[in-house]
Amino acid sequence: MTSNTEAGYSPASSVHIFNPDTDYALAAGRSHYNPPASIRRLRSGMQLFPATFAHSGDFIVVDDDFDISSYPHPSHLAEAKAKNLKLITSDELGSLFLRATDPLPVIKPWGWNHSLRHLLKGAGVPDNALKSDDRIDVLRNLAHRRTTIPFIRELKSSVSFPCLELPCEFTSVESAMEMLRNHGDLYFKLPWSSAGRGVIRASEMTEEKLRQWLGGGIRRQGSVMGEVTYPRSADFATEWICSDGDVRFMGLSWFATTPDGRYMGNTLLSDNEILDLISRHTSHMDDKLIAAQKDAITSLIAPHYDGPLGIDMLATTEGDINPCVEINLRMTMGMATLLTRETNGLSRERNGLNS
Repeated sequence: MTSNTEAGYSPASSVHIFNPDTDYALAAGRSHYNPPASIRRLRSGMQLFPATFAHSGDFIVVDDDFDISSYPHPSHLAEAKAKNLKLITSDELGSLFLRATDPLPVIKPWGWNHSLRHLLKGAGVPDNALKSDDRIDVLRNLAHRRTTIPFIRELKSSVSFPCLELPCEFTSVESAMEMLRNHGDLYFKLPWSSAGRGVIRASEMTEEKLRQWLGGGIRRQGSVMGEVTYPRSADFATEWICSDGDVRFMGLSWFATTPDGRYMGNTLLSDNEILDLISRHTSHMDDKLIAAQKDAITSLIAPHYDGPLGIDMLATTEGDINPCVEINLRMTMGMATLLTRETNGLSRERNGLNS
């Protein structure tokens, strides 16, 4: 592990940036954004997390005041040292690109947003190494939770699974409350948020507090999403890469959530083991569903987005499946875990589950 000044530039290196605030920045939609204190602490305390999936000789962007001696995750430090990763501040990025020749280093943030683009451009990173404002606008629109609606419709057109009710988007508190009265309970979600933040269960709030939450969400983000509650028994995801219109299935991930849907962590398992676990909860997860997801990504997302994405799914206690709870157009903990497991020699192959 070295600083950028101690090591030369290697062609085709990647520059990793851990910015877990990216969904919040997309919600703001501005070039200047200040994340909540809790997210700033997460970002600061996990700056070297990309070391777990970076390749030898890559760069990781760290804060100007980054202090190795007080970094709280020794395993990240060990990975960075073993892979000879180079630590670089955002202010040093300009000089890195000035002396770079083709191919330029590839910027790989946790996720793209206007705030990150503004920061990197101000640091001297050239436009041809950044996503354009127009592409980020398209990404922001696709990352809105309403994208799950046409996505599920696409799945229903090509594969059979239990008929779960589609999410609904609301631009008024009263329309949201009407759906709640019809169903008795709902999950309400902000259009852009992550890791279960920005998600509430109506039955756990008083009507007054719920109306305040709905009104605030609509005022800040333009709408809120409502979803029927189903008793969940398992959480898992499919992980993908989009590149120039091509869609590649990378594998499965298995994760835990709290009862209110907050992300708790991924488990390091092979696809064989994950499929065995899923089969204990539902019989609806198979190659046909994976193929249908790939077709939907190819149709709705791949023409407009390059990068990693994850599709969160769940099984219900009755053995049904929700094949698209969330679409994460960014790096995910599931993808990071998948890449980590491959370095440990765990296979992702099972019964033709490949692309």
